Amino acid sequence: MELYSDIYIKYNYEEENSLLAFYWSEETENMPDEKYKELMLLGVGYTKTYNPKFLINNSIKKTYVTTVEMQEWVAKNALAKIFENGVVKFAIIESDDVLVQLATEQAVVEDEDKKYEVKFFNDEEDAREWFLN
Repeated sequence: MELYSDIYIKYNYEEENSLLAFYWSEETENMPDEKYKELMLLGVGYTKTYNPKFLINNSIKKTYVTTVEMQEWVAKNALAKIFENGVVKFAIIESDDVLVQLATEQAVVEDEDKKYEVKFFNDEEDAREWFLN
């Protein structure tokens, strides 16, 4: 079920798979930092509402490059809170843009209190298989 959609992101929840997935668009290149924060907090809210076991961050089309300051903000204000609600596996489908990949990986590294498994993939099907194993 689609929970939210705008030019930057789409959030979907699959109750039967206990899966929250978010899909970034190529429109993110000029996205303001405040909008990025707003969208990340929206995701936090969805994890509180639906308590998914699995989370997919599909960044294949993402062009927004997260600054070091934003990576720290994401780790503290989004990642740490998203995973308070029972997420056990977090799959990241990596962007084709190397700078976006590095920034995403660094944000995950910044979350020092990880209580979840995180793995990077090139496509969503591999991530979904990982959830089942």
